[in-house]
Amino acid sequence: MRISTIIAGRQFFIERNKDPFVKKKSGGGYYNGANHIVLNENLRDEEELEVLVHESMHAHDMELPEDFVEMLAKDITQALWDYGYRVEHPELRI
Repeated sequence: MRISTIIAGRQFFIERNKDPFVKKKSGGGYYNGANHIVLNENLRDEEELEVLVHESMHAHDMELPEDFVEMLAKDITQALWDYGYRVEHPELRI
């Protein structure tokens, strides 16, 4: 699945796949200059949301300190999850 979205006034592509360049630990990656975010397709639910928020923050500003990005991504994800946000992927339904 690949979608197009706007982050910080620029068009970005977000997709889920098995990207050999994405570290398993991180769960995703942002390709600076390519305007491309890749999420590990094995992520589910809250974990996928957190990685998407995290990588979107990098897409917005690569100069943000990593510890700040990690903390804020966790906090935003927790707030959205507590509010009832859930990730749905119709193509994964059986």
